[in-house]
Amino acid sequence: MNRAIVFLVLLAGTAPAWTEEARVAAQQIDELLFDQWTQIQFHQMAAYTYGVQTTFGIYSPTFNGMFALQKKRREQAGTSPNDEVHLRQAFNEMIVPIKHAYVSRNPAQLRLPHDYAYQDAEPKSVVKAATLFGAPAEFSLKSNPLESFAAWLTSPENPR
Repeated sequence: MNRAIVFLVLLAGTAPAWTEEARVAAQQIDELLFDQWTQIQFHQMAAYTYGVQTTFGIYSPTFNGMFALQKKRREQAGTSPNDEVHLRQAFNEMIVPIKHAYVSRNPAQLRLPHDYAYQDAEPKSVVKAATLFGAPAEFSLKSNPLESFAAWLTSPENPR
């Protein structure tokens, strides 16, 4: 599995379908990205977002609450579920998956893969979060590394 793609997937909070095209793209990205940065540096960046999970639509904890709220509003307004059906359908198709995205973080430590074959770290060792350049995005054990990473990423002092 390509480490650069894993890093990008972790940042995006998505899980791609691993097809032949994805493997070819991963190899090309690997060659491009690792000209400047090492595998361990990508793992260190990924450590900021490790444990983040994004859930959309019906699997979001807020999704069912939306239906209860809609029913309550219909009852208060004296309308039926069939009123404005087309408008509601269009709205739901576009907005609901985005509106009910739920991002959670399970505090976990990123470990290098069992087959990590570089001399800068041992396989399965814990990876400490670190930025690729500029000032470090520091955080304490009680704080959220994702918030520290976001602040670092958007900082005017970041030399991006």
